[in-house]
Order: sequence, then structure tokens, then C-alpha cells
Amino acid sequence: FLTLICISGLVNAQSLDISKLKSETQHRIDTYLDKNHTLGDYYSITDEGFEVFSSPEKKLKKEHEYILYWADLDQFKLFLLLQSGSPAQELLSREKSHLEKSPLTGYSLTDDRSLYITKNQPLKGIRIALDPGHTAGSIESGKTEQKYIQIPKDSLHGIAQDVELVEGHLTLTTAMLLKKKLEEAGAEVMLTHNNPHETAFGITFPEWKKKYFHHTLDSLVTCKSITPARKTFFLTKATDKQIFMDVFRDLELQKRADLINAFHPDITVIIHYNVDEKNTDWKKLSDKNFVMTFIGGSMTPGELNKPEKRFEFLRMAVTDNLERSEKLSSCVVQRFSKTLQVPIAGKNDATYLRDNCLSTSSEGVYCRNLILTRIIHGTLVYGETLYQDNKEESLNLMQETQNEQGIKTSSRIKQVADSYYQGILDYFRGN
Repeated sequence: FLTLICISGLVNAQSLDISKLKSETQHRIDTYLDKNHTLGDYYSITDEGFEVFSSPEKKLKKEHEYILYWADLDQFKLFLLLQSGSPAQELLSREKSHLEKSPLTGYSLTDDRSLYITKNQPLKGIRIALDPGHTAGSIESGKTEQKYIQIPKDSLHGIAQDVELVEGHLTLTTAMLLKKKLEEAGAEVMLTHNNPHETAFGITFPEWKKKYFHHTLDSLVTCKSITPARKTFFLTKATDKQIFMDVFRDLELQKRADLINAFHPDITVIIHYNVDEKNTDWKKLSDKNFVMTFIGGSMTPGELNKPEKRFEFLRMAVTDNLERSEKLSSCVVQRFSKTLQVPIAGKNDATYLRDNCLSTSSEGVYCRNLILTRIIHGTLVYGETLYQDNKEESLNLMQETQNEQGIKTSSRIKQVADSYYQGILDYFRGN
């Protein structure tokens, strides 16, 4: 069976508060992870540790897939900081001696960040990863991603001018503005991609398709993720849109997470702009406008169908990543609403909030089992600001009349960047 190896053997289990560890883990699962209280057949919390099973049948047979002993919990957290690839596989393959020799440059589980803070650089010593959602920098590429708004002028319906917005452009501009502010405050900042059209692979989607598409399909067939017939379809009949959505998108999201996890940030900020889900095909403008944030969790049994997903369930259950993410996200969403003067979304303001998410105790912070909220490690906020198809916001977002340190932008995008920045400051100040 796949078993999380005993890393240190140095911690005396008798010195641990086992009852507290068990209680915290169960509370975390009930509060953040188990959407419908149906995951009980996939885990067990004992006095020895936390066990994860690949199926209810395996649990009945007591054949665990993963087990983390409480005595190894601190070393497991240390391992998550050290690893830079797939943790589920690395933990099974690494030798104990390798772990002991691996440097933990600049990091300590007990590091007091307040020692670094100065008046002019309140974020000195902080590492922050920024992930601008999507990659399109034009309407054409936005259509491939299906992340664009294009509505012609229509005076009868109150559309004063042609509306053209590409979410990838909005998020990248926001990230560049935010990066400058964070660096001025002393933070070390990385972006998952830096240029319009550029993906996390450092090349555009057309370049990826030309260089790596065939090899990727071969690999997917080899690991039985797709059939040979499906491969033939992608090579002969599929459109760029189908290839992007069905092959490239998830691979690129995994690459984003790999880059972020290798950077070992103190926090990760995932930047998105929203739309009205009921505005069919986005051919008209909407009156709706809300702000919200997501963190990991809200899982169902069907979403524990792979070993790597069950590993992330284990990770989130035994670490405080979700609690920290809720605090960060709460700080950010409150700044969104205050600065942008837009209401915070309630549970019934969108069907995906009602049907796919768990509410947290913090207004506007929802658990949602998105790829990035699941596989990015550590503290994160996944922000959704402003409805791009809102009648006022669409026009305001297009008015790029400001120049902020060489970045052409709109006052509205600048406010979004400011909101993220102030929310991050609030979090590190303990507000």
C-alpha cells in the first residue's frame, strides 16, 4: 500500500496532544472539506494518525492508501516546504537522508515575520505569488479560452459603445500593478506568467500546440487518460477551442501550481474577474455586480477519485492552510467591497455558490474545489472581482486613461489592485 513514510522518528508521540490534533482535524474536515458530510468512508482519525483510503471497501478491509502518524506531522509540514514537484509521489520516493540534507533556505516553521517589518517596507521578508487568471491578450485568443466579452453598441438597450473585454488582459494588468506595490513594500513577488498571450509554460498556446501537442497526446494515451480514438479526434477534427479546453487548460493550471509551490510563497493571490452566470452567451449587459473569494475544500466522494486528489485532501485536513486562507480571503474581500463599492456575494447570489460551495464563517469567503484551490499549497486567496458584463463596469474597465508607473490602465483596475494590496496588508498586520 502507498504509505506516508515515517520521516523523522524524533518526536515522542507521548509529548503530543493527540486529542487536540484529532479534534482539529475533524473540525477542519467538517468545516471546510466535506461538502455533504459524505467523505467518512474515505478517512479515519485514530490515536496513531490520519488514514486515507482509496474506497469504502478498502476502509472496511483497513487497507489504507496514505497514513500520516501524528508524531511525524511537523516533519510532514517541513516536507511540504521542501518539495517542489508532485508531493504524493515525492514523499514516497525520497530517502530519509535526502530530506535531512535538503536546505530550507530562508524558511522556518516558527519564523516571526514581524522581525522584518519596517515602516516603509511593511512586507519585507514576505514571499508572494501572483497568478493572473487566463492568458488571452486579445479578443481572438480570448475566444479560444472562452474568456471574453464582445457586445456591439446598441443605443436601444443602453450600450453607449462597443464593449470588448478580455479577462486575461484585465488580470495581468491587475497583477502587474499589484506586483509593483508589493515590491515597494518589501515583498519578493513572482508571477506565473508575465506577458500577454504567454502561458505558465513561458510560451503561447499556439507555440505549445506546435511543439508539444503530439507528445502530450502520446503521454495521455500511455497513462490511459485518453483513448487512441480520442487522440485521433484531437489530431484530425478538434478545434483550437476544444484542444485548449480538453487538453491544454488543466495541464497549464498544473504548471501554474508547480511554479507557485516551488517558489514556496507565504501567500498566493489568484486574480480573476467575474461575469453574470445567467447572462446567456454574454450578448447583452447585466445589472448584476458582486465580489467574492474562494479557498479550497467543499469536496464530494466523486472528487476523491484519484490518489493525488486524496493526497491533497490529507494535506488540507492536517495543516492550517484553510484557516489561514480564510483569514486572508476575508481581509481581501472586505477591501474589495469597501474600495469598489460593490456588494459581497451571498450564498444565493449565484448557483455555483449555492450548489458547489461551502460557506465559511467569513462573509464572502467560500470553499470551492477548484483545481488551483486544491493543488496550490499554503495560504491563498482566489479573488473574483467585478462583473465584466455589468453595464457600468464594462465601460469603466475599458477606459484605460491612467498611466501607473508605465502601465496603461483604468481607474477601476487600479482600484482592484489597491484592494488586493490593502487586504494583504490587513492580513499581515493581523487586522
